[in-house]
Amino acid sequence: MSFDNDKKVFLGKQDKSRKGGIDKNIKGLVDLINKNPCYYTTSSCAGRIVLLKPAEHNRKDKAEWLFVSHEKIGKKQHDQLKDSLRNPPNETVWFKQEGAILHVRCRAFDDAVRLVKASKEAAFKHAGISSFGRKIMVEVIDTERIDAPVSREGKLIVDDDYLRFLFEECNSKLSRTIKKIRRMEKYIKKL
Repeated sequence: MSFDNDKKVFLGKQDKSRKGGIDKNIKGLVDLINKNPCYYTTSSCAGRIVLLKPAEHNRKDKAEWLFVSHEKIGKKQHDQLKDSLRNPPNETVWFKQEGAILHVRCRAFDDAVRLVKASKEAAFKHAGISSFGRKIMVEVIDTERIDAPVSREGKLIVDDDYLRFLFEECNSKLSRTIKKIRRMEKYIKKL
């Protein structure tokens, strides 16, 4: 199959992510990439805040999400997150803030190099070519993140002041991530 046919088939598939669609804060970037004849996205996330009960052996696909937001924490999300912690499970619950992630298939190696350069110029420090051969892939991973346990054995191990601190930090990190996404949009327009 040719790159063009692969792109057409892949972009025609139904979104199988947990959310079932592209995050609004990264949709513009994804659309720009997918309009370029040299690229198409295979997965993306604009960043998120999650309360997570990890699965056995840390299998991400089996983890239980108690709360998830792809937006900064406002009053509504604050209340939802707090409600999710009212009766925590007996396992350890983690509060996580993760930055943007982007996987892009490239037509040729030179296209991948240009995309990595654009990602780094937009301040995404972890950008690289993750697959060579017939399918050339670029992976972009933002470094903005927080991982903190917040409950253990059914009891909160943090107080409200610490949770407020985490919320503030997450909002700050998500703001930085969104700025990087906007900068990358400008670089993609030049490719």
